[in-house]
Amino acid sequence: LKEGAKVDEQLLGELYFIRNIYGFIMICFLLSFLLALVNLLPVIPFDGGKIASTLYATYFLQSTDERAKKRIEDIMLYFFLFIAFLNVLPFFL
Repeated sequence: LKEGAKVDEQLLGELYFIRNIYGFIMICFLLSFLLALVNLLPVIPFDGGKIASTLYATYFLQSTDERAKKRIEDIMLYFFLFIAFLNVLPFFL
């Protein structure tokens, strides 16, 4: 702004408020999107794990047996825990 220029304080306040609301909405959108992506990971506690085990049992094993799905879920869970352990291991070495 030039020196001596009149500034409408109310207009500046409204623009600041709108910018903050826009930022808040964008952060909420980003968090929601990231939560949806994490939920689709093929890990058993999440929905993606249940989807993956059902698809694997149906299309690769040609079975709709609940025991087969449970076995696949267990294997996926142990694999996830193994990968998590490998990622944490360097902190203890």
